[in-house]
Amino acid sequence: MFSEVESFYIFSGAAPGAGQFPLHRFPDGWSRFIEVGPGAGEGLLALAQEMPAATFVGLEPDAPARSGMLSLVRERGLRNLAVLPIPVQDFMCTDAFDIVLADHLLCSVPDENLESCIASLPRLMNKNSTLFIDDFFGVEEDFDGRVVACASAGIYTYTRWFHAERVASKIRIVNRYEVTATASGRVIWRDEKVFTRQRGRERTCKDLLDIAGLVEDRSETYDRWLCYRLA
Repeated sequence: MFSEVESFYIFSGAAPGAGQFPLHRFPDGWSRFIEVGPGAGEGLLALAQEMPAATFVGLEPDAPARSGMLSLVRERGLRNLAVLPIPVQDFMCTDAFDIVLADHLLCSVPDENLESCIASLPRLMNKNSTLFIDDFFGVEEDFDGRVVACASAGIYTYTRWFHAERVASKIRIVNRYEVTATASGRVIWRDEKVFTRQRGRERTCKDLLDIAGLVEDRSETYDRWLCYRLA
């Protein structure tokens, strides 16, 4: 069972803008949704609650995020959302999804897996499907360690630090998370995630999607989202 402390870490640490999928733009005919890398899942959970007649799948290989999301699925009694521990490269589907969502996917997949991840997206689609994806690759320059999130809930305080530094042609990114007892400041839970990204990458989001056989649908505009369809 996901612990109270870990649940607080996951859901207080949701990315800014989580849950802000363009709900009002989704036509009634769209009924099958999948999100690649939902993380804490706030966006997909919001969709599932807003559209109870539709079906939703989240592919989340990260165990803490997936466990936390599942705990909220149970808490909210959602029967139209499945959360699977499968990376998109290994996911096989028999029916295409109407909508494929990928929010901040590009900045969270290691460079060595990025092309295979993007190349797997067309397998989820047919000629009527739409991919919604953002083009955020993450920080490219030095970024001093600083608190980027801090919140309290009950007896716990959650804090997240972010640090980035240039190492040769790459950028080393460190995210450190802590949950402390609010009264004493004693650290109850700590986690650190480190990965490197190529600086000044030659291939853009559009390049990767073009290679995957997807074309931008410029007839649709959805704020920060890019819309793609099969070529």
